[in-house]
Amino acid sequence: MKVYEVVDEDLDRRGFLKGLGATAAVGATSANAANFQSNNKPIPTPPDDAINDVVKQKEDPLGAFADKNFDKSYLTPIDKSKVEQIATRIKNFVRKTPEPVKPKPYEPITGSKMETALHNFAVNLGIKGAELAAFMGQTAHETNNFKTIKEYGSGHKYEGRKDLGNTHKGDGEKYKGRGFIQITGRYNYTQAGKDLGLDLVNHPELVEKPDVAAKVTWWYWKNRVRPNVANFADVKQVTKQINPGLKGLEKRAQATHSFKVAQQ
Repeated sequence: MKVYEVVDEDLDRRGFLKGLGATAAVGATSANAANFQSNNKPIPTPPDDAINDVVKQKEDPLGAFADKNFDKSYLTPIDKSKVEQIATRIKNFVRKTPEPVKPKPYEPITGSKMETALHNFAVNLGIKGAELAAFMGQTAHETNNFKTIKEYGSGHKYEGRKDLGNTHKGDGEKYKGRGFIQITGRYNYTQAGKDLGLDLVNHPELVEKPDVAAKVTWWYWKNRVRPNVANFADVKQVTKQINPGLKGLEKRAQATHSFKVAQQ
Protein backbone atom coordinates (compact mmCIF):
# COMPACT_ATOMS: atom_id res chain seq x y z
CA MET A 1 0.00 0.00 0.00
CA LYS A 2 1.42 3.42 -1.01
CA VAL A 3 1.98 6.19 1.50
CA TYR A 4 -0.94 8.23 0.25
CA GLU A 5 -3.20 5.17 0.38
CA VAL A 6 -2.32 4.67 4.04
CA VAL A 7 -2.75 8.35 4.90
CA ASP A 8 -5.97 8.73 2.91
CA GLU A 9 -7.41 5.61 4.50
CA ASP A 10 -6.50 6.78 7.99
CA LEU A 11 -7.90 10.24 7.37
CA ASP A 12 -11.07 8.86 5.83
CA ARG A 13 -11.74 6.81 8.95
CA ARG A 14 -11.63 10.04 10.94
CA GLY A 15 -14.01 11.76 8.57
CA PHE A 16 -11.44 14.25 7.31
CA LEU A 17 -11.72 13.34 3.64
CA LYS A 18 -15.50 12.99 3.38
CA GLY A 19 -16.51 14.32 0.01
CA LEU A 20 -12.96 15.36 -0.84
CA GLY A 21 -12.33 12.89 -3.65
CA ALA A 22 -10.60 9.95 -1.97
CA THR A 23 -11.54 7.84 -5.01
CA ALA A 24 -9.12 9.82 -7.16
CA ALA A 25 -6.31 8.84 -4.80
CA VAL A 26 -6.98 5.15 -5.45
CA GLY A 27 -6.69 5.72 -9.20
CA ALA A 28 -3.34 7.44 -8.74
CA THR A 29 -2.17 4.48 -6.68
CA SER A 30 -2.92 1.97 -9.45
CA ALA A 31 -1.10 4.10 -12.01
CA ASN A 32 2.12 4.06 -9.98
CA ALA A 33 1.98 0.52 -8.64
CA ALA A 34 4.52 -0.71 -11.18
CA ASN A 35 7.09 1.88 -10.12
CA PHE A 36 7.04 0.61 -6.53
CA GLN A 37 6.85 -3.09 -7.25
CA SER A 38 9.70 -3.01 -9.79
CA ASN A 39 12.10 -1.83 -7.10
CA ASN A 40 11.41 -4.98 -5.05
CA LYS A 41 11.66 -2.90 -1.91
CA PRO A 42 9.23 -2.62 0.99
CA ILE A 43 6.55 0.00 0.45
CA PRO A 44 6.98 2.96 2.83
CA THR A 45 4.31 3.67 5.44
CA PRO A 46 3.91 6.62 7.79
CA PRO A 47 5.15 6.33 11.38
CA ASP A 48 2.68 4.93 13.88
CA ASP A 49 0.10 7.50 15.03
CA ALA A 50 1.54 10.13 12.68
CA ILE A 51 -1.86 11.53 11.83
CA ASN A 52 -2.98 11.46 15.46
CA ASP A 53 0.09 13.47 16.42
CA VAL A 54 -0.69 16.04 13.74
CA VAL A 55 -4.28 16.51 14.88
CA LYS A 56 -3.56 16.45 18.62
CA GLN A 57 -0.50 18.68 18.57
CA LYS A 58 -1.56 20.80 15.59
CA GLU A 59 2.01 20.73 14.25
CA ASP A 60 3.14 21.07 10.66
CA PRO A 61 1.50 18.03 8.98
CA LEU A 62 4.57 17.44 6.80
CA GLY A 63 6.65 17.24 9.94
CA ALA A 64 4.86 14.03 10.82
CA PHE A 65 6.40 12.43 7.76
CA ALA A 66 9.94 13.55 8.60
CA ASP A 67 10.36 10.71 11.09
CA LYS A 68 13.60 8.83 10.50
CA ASN A 69 11.65 5.56 10.36
CA PHE A 70 9.67 6.77 7.39
CA ASP A 71 11.63 5.99 4.23
CA LYS A 72 10.75 8.59 1.58
CA SER A 73 13.35 7.46 -0.95
CA TYR A 74 10.76 5.53 -2.96
CA LEU A 75 8.37 8.46 -3.39
CA THR A 76 7.71 9.50 -6.97
CA PRO A 77 6.88 13.14 -7.72
CA ILE A 78 3.20 12.14 -7.79
CA ASP A 79 3.54 10.54 -4.35
CA LYS A 80 5.18 13.66 -2.90
CA SER A 81 2.47 15.84 -4.37
CA LYS A 82 -0.18 13.62 -2.80
CA VAL A 83 1.41 13.88 0.64
CA GLU A 84 1.48 17.68 0.34
CA GLN A 85 -2.21 17.72 -0.63
CA ILE A 86 -3.09 15.64 2.42
CA ALA A 87 -0.97 17.90 4.63
CA THR A 88 -2.88 20.93 3.35
CA ARG A 89 -6.19 19.23 4.11
CA ILE A 90 -5.10 18.55 7.67
CA LYS A 91 -3.93 22.14 8.11
CA ASN A 92 -7.26 23.49 6.86
CA PHE A 93 -9.22 21.11 9.09
CA VAL A 94 -7.27 22.07 12.20
CA ARG A 95 -7.54 25.77 11.37
CA LYS A 96 -11.32 25.64 10.80
CA THR A 97 -12.15 23.50 13.82
CA PRO A 98 -11.85 25.56 17.03
CA GLU A 99 -11.43 23.93 20.40
CA PRO A 100 -14.84 23.40 22.04
CA VAL A 101 -15.52 25.99 24.73
CA LYS A 102 -16.81 24.51 27.95
CA PRO A 103 -19.62 26.57 29.49
CA LYS A 104 -18.70 28.19 32.77
CA PRO A 105 -20.52 26.69 35.73
CA TYR A 106 -23.18 28.95 37.18
CA GLU A 107 -21.97 31.04 40.10
CA PRO A 108 -24.87 31.73 42.50
CA ILE A 109 -25.26 35.31 43.68
CA THR A 110 -26.42 34.18 47.10
CA GLY A 111 -24.02 31.25 47.32
CA SER A 112 -26.97 28.89 47.68
CA LYS A 113 -27.08 25.50 45.99
CA MET A 114 -30.85 25.91 45.72
CA GLU A 115 -30.29 29.06 43.67
CA THR A 116 -27.99 27.16 41.31
CA ALA A 117 -30.49 24.30 40.96
CA LEU A 118 -33.41 26.64 40.23
CA HIS A 119 -31.37 28.73 37.78
CA ASN A 120 -30.32 25.65 35.81
CA PHE A 121 -33.90 24.36 35.92
CA ALA A 122 -35.17 27.67 34.47
CA VAL A 123 -32.49 27.83 31.76
CA ASN A 124 -33.33 24.28 30.66
CA LEU A 125 -36.93 25.41 30.25
CA GLY A 126 -35.78 28.15 27.89
CA ILE A 127 -36.24 31.09 30.26
CA LYS A 128 -33.69 33.80 29.47
CA GLY A 129 -32.95 37.50 29.38
CA ALA A 130 -35.25 39.87 31.26
CA GLU A 131 -37.64 37.03 32.11
CA LEU A 132 -34.86 34.98 33.70
CA ALA A 133 -33.74 37.98 35.76
CA ALA A 134 -37.34 38.56 36.88
CA PHE A 135 -37.88 34.87 37.66
CA MET A 136 -34.73 34.62 39.77
CA GLY A 137 -35.24 38.02 41.40
CA GLN A 138 -38.78 37.23 42.51
CA THR A 139 -37.92 33.75 43.78
CA ALA A 140 -34.88 35.11 45.62
CA HIS A 141 -37.11 37.53 47.51
CA GLU A 142 -39.82 34.94 48.19
CA THR A 143 -37.30 32.48 49.67
CA ASN A 144 -35.22 34.97 51.67
CA ASN A 145 -32.32 34.57 49.22
CA PHE A 146 -32.94 30.85 48.82
CA LYS A 147 -32.69 30.09 52.52
CA THR A 148 -36.14 28.52 52.76
CA ILE A 149 -38.92 27.18 50.55
CA LYS A 150 -41.38 27.11 53.43
CA GLU A 151 -43.01 30.23 54.82
CA TYR A 152 -41.64 31.19 58.24
CA GLY A 153 -45.08 32.12 59.62
CA SER A 154 -47.72 29.67 60.79
CA GLY A 155 -50.15 30.50 58.01
CA HIS A 156 -52.90 31.39 60.47
CA LYS A 157 -53.37 34.74 58.72
CA TYR A 158 -54.73 32.85 55.70
CA GLU A 159 -57.46 31.15 57.69
CA GLY A 160 -60.89 31.72 56.18
CA ARG A 161 -59.51 33.44 53.06
CA LYS A 162 -62.14 32.43 50.49
CA ASP A 163 -60.19 34.19 47.74
CA LEU A 164 -57.48 31.55 48.30
CA GLY A 165 -60.00 28.71 48.47
CA ASN A 166 -59.54 28.24 52.21
CA THR A 167 -63.06 27.11 53.05
CA HIS A 168 -62.18 24.36 55.54
CA LYS A 169 -61.05 24.83 59.09
CA GLY A 170 -57.28 24.67 59.32
CA ASP A 171 -56.73 25.47 55.61
CA GLY A 172 -54.73 28.60 56.47
CA GLU A 173 -51.94 26.71 58.19
CA LYS A 174 -52.19 23.61 56.02
CA TYR A 175 -51.82 25.53 52.77
CA LYS A 176 -49.41 28.24 53.81
CA GLY A 177 -46.65 29.46 51.51
CA ARG A 178 -44.34 26.83 50.04
CA GLY A 179 -42.07 26.55 47.03
CA PHE A 180 -39.79 29.10 45.41
CA ILE A 181 -42.74 31.42 44.83
CA GLN A 182 -44.51 30.46 48.07
CA ILE A 183 -47.90 29.46 46.70
CA THR A 184 -50.68 29.69 49.28
CA GLY A 185 -54.27 28.50 49.69
CA ARG A 186 -56.23 25.35 49.01
CA TYR A 187 -57.17 26.54 45.51
CA ASN A 188 -53.56 26.94 44.31
CA TYR A 189 -52.49 23.63 45.82
CA THR A 190 -55.46 21.89 44.22
CA GLN A 191 -54.84 23.32 40.75
CA ALA A 192 -51.08 22.78 40.82
CA GLY A 193 -51.50 19.20 42.03
CA LYS A 194 -54.04 18.45 39.32
CA ASP A 195 -51.83 19.79 36.53
CA LEU A 196 -48.65 18.17 37.84
CA GLY A 197 -50.20 14.83 38.77
CA LEU A 198 -49.40 15.25 42.47
CA ASP A 199 -51.66 14.91 45.51
CA LEU A 200 -50.89 18.31 46.98
CA VAL A 201 -54.30 18.62 48.63
CA ASN A 202 -53.62 15.78 51.05
CA HIS A 203 -49.85 16.21 51.04
CA PRO A 204 -49.03 19.93 50.71
CA GLU A 205 -45.68 19.25 52.42
CA LEU A 206 -44.45 17.74 49.12
CA VAL A 207 -43.85 21.30 47.92
CA GLU A 208 -41.10 21.59 50.52
CA LYS A 209 -38.98 19.25 48.39
CA PRO A 210 -36.73 21.29 46.05
CA ASP A 211 -37.59 19.29 42.92
CA VAL A 212 -41.33 19.54 43.53
CA ALA A 213 -40.96 23.19 44.57
CA ALA A 214 -39.29 23.95 41.23
CA LYS A 215 -42.10 22.29 39.27
CA VAL A 216 -44.80 24.09 41.26
CA THR A 217 -42.99 27.40 40.83
CA TRP A 218 -42.78 26.90 37.07
CA TRP A 219 -46.46 25.95 37.03
CA TYR A 220 -47.38 29.18 38.78
CA TRP A 221 -45.07 31.29 36.62
CA LYS A 222 -46.35 29.79 33.37
CA ASN A 223 -50.03 30.08 34.27
CA ARG A 224 -50.26 33.13 36.53
CA VAL A 225 -47.32 35.36 35.72
CA ARG A 226 -46.42 34.97 32.04
CA PRO A 227 -49.93 35.55 30.63
CA ASN A 228 -50.28 38.83 32.54
CA VAL A 229 -46.85 40.39 32.01
CA ALA A 230 -46.05 42.25 28.81
CA ASN A 231 -42.64 43.50 29.94
CA PHE A 232 -40.55 41.45 32.36
CA ALA A 233 -38.33 44.47 33.00
CA ASP A 234 -41.33 46.05 34.74
CA VAL A 235 -40.77 44.76 38.29
CA LYS A 236 -44.02 46.27 39.56
CA GLN A 237 -46.05 44.45 36.90
CA VAL A 238 -44.34 41.14 37.65
CA THR A 239 -44.67 41.54 41.42
CA LYS A 240 -48.40 42.23 41.17
CA GLN A 241 -48.95 38.71 39.79
CA ILE A 242 -47.18 37.21 42.81
CA ASN A 243 -48.03 39.64 45.59
CA PRO A 244 -50.97 41.93 44.69
CA GLY A 245 -50.11 44.15 47.64
CA LEU A 246 -46.64 44.76 46.13
CA LYS A 247 -44.98 43.81 49.41
CA GLY A 248 -41.18 44.05 49.21
CA LEU A 249 -41.26 45.78 45.82
CA GLU A 250 -37.99 47.63 46.34
CA LYS A 251 -36.10 44.51 47.42
CA ARG A 252 -37.60 42.56 44.52
CA ALA A 253 -36.37 45.27 42.15
CA GLN A 254 -32.86 45.13 43.65
CA ALA A 255 -32.74 41.34 43.36
CA THR A 256 -33.99 41.43 39.77
CA HIS A 257 -31.33 43.99 38.87
CA SER A 258 -28.62 41.82 40.44
CA PHE A 259 -29.63 38.84 38.32
CA LYS A 260 -29.80 41.02 35.22
CA VAL A 261 -26.22 42.22 35.81
CA ALA A 262 -25.07 38.64 36.45
CA GLN A 263 -26.12 37.67 32.92
CA GLN A 264 -23.87 40.28 31.32
